[in-house]
Amino acid sequence: MIVIERAVVGRKTPGDGKLEVSAQLALALGGDGTALQVHIAERKTQGTVTVMPCTCEKAGKSGKHEHHFVQCDDFRTLPVGSGLRLQGATAELRVSPA
Repeated sequence: MIVIERAVVGRKTPGDGKLEVSAQLALALGGDGTALQVHIAERKTQGTVTVMPCTCEKAGKSGKHEHHFVQCDDFRTLPVGSGLRLQGATAELRVSPA
């Protein structure tokens, strides 16, 4: 299954290399701990899907909440606030400007 979505580079991404994605995209990529190929423009690199439990406001309603990320060192170079188009399927993510 291919999942396509838009994302915005968050303020923490340059520091930790994590780009937040939807639960649906994280699952399509293979779920927590999955190693994957990340294509950014002409570059091909490696990344990992990570899931982190959270206690933010959203957790208050359901009692449980998770944030889903793809972590990739190359994400550290993306400008904060820039829009991205993400296209992902099993163990492969393509990233392009939105």
